[in-house]
Amino acid sequence: NLALSYLELYKDGKLVRTYKAEELVKEDGVIHVELKSRNEYQKISLKACDAAGNTSKSAYVAEIQAEDKTVPAEFSVLVTANAFVQFYMNKPLFYGSIIILLLLLLLIGYWIKREHDKRERNRNNK
Repeated sequence: NLALSYLELYKDGKLVRTYKAEELVKEDGVIHVELKSRNEYQKISLKACDAAGNTSKSAYVAEIQAEDKTVPAEFSVLVTANAFVQFYMNKPLFYGSIIILLLLLLLIGYWIKREHDKRERNRNNK
Protein backbone atom coordinates (compact mmCIF):
# COMPACT_ATOMS: atom_id res chain seq x y z
CA ASN A 1 0.00 0.00 0.00
CA LEU A 2 2.98 2.26 -0.61
CA ALA A 3 3.66 4.21 -3.78
CA LEU A 4 7.06 5.89 -3.67
CA SER A 5 7.65 9.02 -5.65
CA TYR A 6 11.41 8.96 -5.15
CA LEU A 7 14.15 7.67 -2.87
CA GLU A 8 17.29 9.64 -2.03
CA LEU A 9 20.54 7.90 -1.14
CA TYR A 10 23.02 9.77 1.07
CA LYS A 11 26.60 8.83 1.87
CA ASP A 12 28.19 10.57 4.85
CA GLY A 13 25.41 13.17 4.74
CA LYS A 14 25.86 14.06 1.06
CA LEU A 15 23.27 13.24 -1.58
CA VAL A 16 24.66 10.56 -3.90
CA ARG A 17 21.70 9.68 -6.06
CA THR A 18 17.95 10.09 -6.38
CA TYR A 19 15.96 7.09 -7.59
CA LYS A 20 12.69 7.93 -9.38
CA ALA A 21 9.57 5.80 -8.91
CA GLU A 22 10.00 4.21 -12.35
CA GLU A 23 13.55 3.06 -11.51
CA LEU A 24 12.39 1.57 -8.21
CA VAL A 25 9.57 -0.35 -9.91
CA LYS A 26 11.89 -1.54 -12.69
CA GLU A 27 14.45 -2.83 -10.15
CA ASP A 28 11.71 -4.31 -7.93
CA GLY A 29 12.65 -1.95 -5.10
CA VAL A 30 16.28 -3.11 -4.99
CA ILE A 31 19.00 -0.48 -5.22
CA HIS A 32 22.69 -1.17 -5.59
CA VAL A 33 25.27 0.99 -3.87
CA GLU A 34 28.96 0.94 -4.73
CA LEU A 35 31.28 2.00 -1.92
CA LYS A 36 35.00 2.57 -2.11
CA SER A 37 37.28 0.97 0.45
CA ARG A 38 38.03 3.19 3.45
CA ASN A 39 39.59 2.47 6.82
CA GLU A 40 36.63 3.98 8.66
CA TYR A 41 32.88 3.58 8.82
CA GLN A 42 30.78 5.16 6.09
CA LYS A 43 27.24 6.29 6.86
CA ILE A 44 24.56 5.38 4.34
CA SER A 45 21.11 6.88 4.80
CA LEU A 46 17.87 6.90 2.86
CA LYS A 47 15.10 9.44 2.50
CA ALA A 48 11.86 8.32 0.89
CA CYS A 49 8.97 10.37 -0.44
CA ASP A 50 5.62 8.79 -1.21
CA ALA A 51 3.14 9.80 -3.90
CA ALA A 52 1.29 12.01 -1.40
CA GLY A 53 4.45 14.02 -0.70
CA ASN A 54 5.19 12.63 2.77
CA THR A 55 8.91 12.24 3.42
CA SER A 56 10.51 9.81 5.79
CA LYS A 57 14.02 9.17 7.03
CA SER A 58 12.97 6.01 8.84
CA ALA A 59 12.33 2.43 7.79
CA TYR A 60 9.96 -0.26 8.92
CA VAL A 61 11.87 -3.17 10.42
CA ALA A 62 10.39 -6.66 10.12
CA GLU A 63 12.13 -7.94 13.28
CA ILE A 64 10.07 -5.56 15.41
CA GLN A 65 6.93 -5.94 13.33
CA ALA A 66 4.76 -6.88 16.32
CA GLU A 67 5.58 -3.54 17.95
CA ASP A 68 4.91 -1.64 14.69
CA LYS A 69 8.04 0.50 15.04
CA THR A 70 10.28 2.32 12.64
CA VAL A 71 13.98 2.98 12.99
CA PRO A 72 16.24 5.54 11.31
CA ALA A 73 17.17 4.39 7.81
CA GLU A 74 20.84 5.05 8.45
CA PHE A 75 23.52 2.41 8.37
CA SER A 76 27.21 2.45 9.25
CA VAL A 77 29.23 0.18 6.99
CA LEU A 78 32.90 -0.70 6.97
CA VAL A 79 34.42 -1.50 3.59
CA THR A 80 38.10 -2.38 3.88
CA ALA A 81 40.45 -5.23 3.07
CA ASN A 82 42.77 -4.29 5.96
CA ALA A 83 42.42 -7.08 8.55
CA PHE A 84 43.82 -4.94 11.38
CA VAL A 85 41.30 -2.15 10.70
CA GLN A 86 38.47 -4.74 10.68
CA PHE A 87 39.76 -6.10 14.01
CA TYR A 88 40.16 -2.63 15.56
CA MET A 89 36.77 -1.34 14.39
CA ASN A 90 35.01 -4.37 15.91
CA LYS A 91 35.07 -2.84 19.42
CA PRO A 92 33.65 -5.82 21.38
CA LEU A 93 36.25 -8.12 19.81
CA PHE A 94 39.08 -5.58 20.18
CA TYR A 95 38.42 -4.73 23.85
CA GLY A 96 37.60 -8.35 24.67
CA SER A 97 40.97 -9.40 23.21
CA ILE A 98 42.79 -6.80 25.30
CA ILE A 99 41.04 -7.99 28.47
CA ILE A 100 41.84 -11.64 27.72
CA LEU A 101 45.48 -10.74 27.00
CA LEU A 102 45.76 -8.83 30.29
CA LEU A 103 44.18 -11.71 32.22
CA LEU A 104 46.57 -14.13 30.54
CA LEU A 105 49.55 -11.93 31.47
CA LEU A 106 48.33 -11.75 35.09
CA LEU A 107 47.94 -15.52 35.17
CA ILE A 108 51.45 -16.03 33.78
CA GLY A 109 52.86 -13.52 36.30
CA TYR A 110 51.07 -15.32 39.13
CA TRP A 111 52.41 -18.70 37.96
CA ILE A 112 55.99 -17.35 37.67
CA LYS A 113 55.80 -15.81 41.17
CA ARG A 114 54.39 -19.04 42.62
CA GLU A 115 57.18 -21.11 41.04
CA HIS A 116 59.78 -18.61 42.25
CA ASP A 117 58.40 -18.75 45.81
CA LYS A 118 58.33 -22.55 45.69
CA ARG A 119 62.02 -22.65 44.63
CA GLU A 120 62.93 -20.19 47.41
CA ARG A 121 61.16 -22.37 50.00
CA ASN A 122 62.92 -25.47 48.72
CA ARG A 123 66.30 -23.68 48.79
CA ASN A 124 65.68 -22.42 52.35
CA ASN A 125 64.64 -25.91 53.54
CA LYS A 126 67.92 -27.49 52.40
